[in-house]
Amino acid sequence: MVAPNGFSTTFRPELFFAFPTLGAGLVCDPLGRPIKRCRIETEGRWDEVYDSLHFDERYIYDDGEQDLMHWAVDMEADGRITAQEASVVGPLISRLAGPNWRVKFRRKGQPPLAGATLTYDARFTQVSPKMVLKRVTIAWGLVPLASLRGYHQHRD
Repeated sequence: MVAPNGFSTTFRPELFFAFPTLGAGLVCDPLGRPIKRCRIETEGRWDEVYDSLHFDERYIYDDGEQDLMHWAVDMEADGRITAQEASVVGPLISRLAGPNWRVKFRRKGQPPLAGATLTYDARFTQVSPKMVLKRVTIAWGLVPLASLRGYHQHRD
């Protein structure tokens, strides 16, 4: 839904990510200093068998590193949204409130932290029908390691 001022009042991740997106992000250290930049691409498809959206989320960093996540997103009958991803360790917390979607999960770290289990706290805010802002905090236990600020925008 869009408010009279053009801003989105509700976010439907299972609909937004059904369309291909192209975005970018900036990874910063805990003091806010830039570490690296990335291109963020998503490609979604509806899975009729599971009645859910499946989308691939690819991060392509300026140092050549890549990270690929395979998501499955479902809207439950009671209005809750659930999400799953193969690299997630343990339960995933998903909360939807108006234009905001928060997803918190743990997954194994990528090099140079391979083997460590890191906590990802991702917050998406839909600012227009075709754009979502993203903030992700990455921590090891209670120790913040990095943050990512970025966006997803529908490709035309």
